[in-house]
Amino acid sequence: MQTDTVFTFGDISIQLQLHPMVWAPTAFAQNIASHLAKLIKPGDQVLELGLGSGVLAILAAKLGAKLVTGLDINQQAIALSQYNWHNNGLEMVKTDFRCSNLLQALGSADIGRFDLIFSNPPVLPEFECFTQEQNSRNDFEISGRDGRTVLDTMLSQSSTYLKPDGHLLTIATSLQGWRETESMLNTHWHQWETRQMISMELTDECTQPYIDFWQQREREDGQKRVYLQNGRQLHDIWFLQAKHPR
Repeated sequence: MQTDTVFTFGDISIQLQLHPMVWAPTAFAQNIASHLAKLIKPGDQVLELGLGSGVLAILAAKLGAKLVTGLDINQQAIALSQYNWHNNGLEMVKTDFRCSNLLQALGSADIGRFDLIFSNPPVLPEFECFTQEQNSRNDFEISGRDGRTVLDTMLSQSSTYLKPDGHLLTIATSLQGWRETESMLNTHWHQWETRQMISMELTDECTQPYIDFWQQREREDGQKRVYLQNGRQLHDIWFLQAKHPR
């Protein structure tokens, strides 16, 4: 296969084959990469929920992780991540990519296994007319009524699979409602922090029906979700870290 793009972080270059049915790296990946670089230690065992092209899993290996487990509901993403993994010469690092709806592919052997669990969760809300058929890569961005299903799974269930000194790293956005995110963090984690907060323009999959939905949610609960600035539709993004709630 031909390399479609190169993802660069510092002196690390990752050759990536892309696929029209698999999510490609965006500015989110570049931002979360800087946090992975500060959290991953040589020899760590890490888990990513939502592999996409495999870029962050590959980066984790290049940063020194000795075992990289990756989950994705999209079988094509699993195949693409495996190809990209081997194409970047990582055969000597242990990898375990599994097709999984959320964390369902994890078993008893995975409990308390990981030093770090990370995710860049999808954010699109599910409309009543949605048929659950994935006809484009954007359809894999749909994540429950408020776009929270993957994020809430990370916040409420991932600690089971962390070592006692393990960490969670994930992204939340104003599109999903910050009050709900903060409540989940306070309920399930004793220690958590916002590592970074930025504003970012909506990406192409956030079409007008979704903007209309978020604006309606703003009117209902008073939480700012999307806003216009200098002709651009923006949302707020939090990069969140939490420690195992032992």
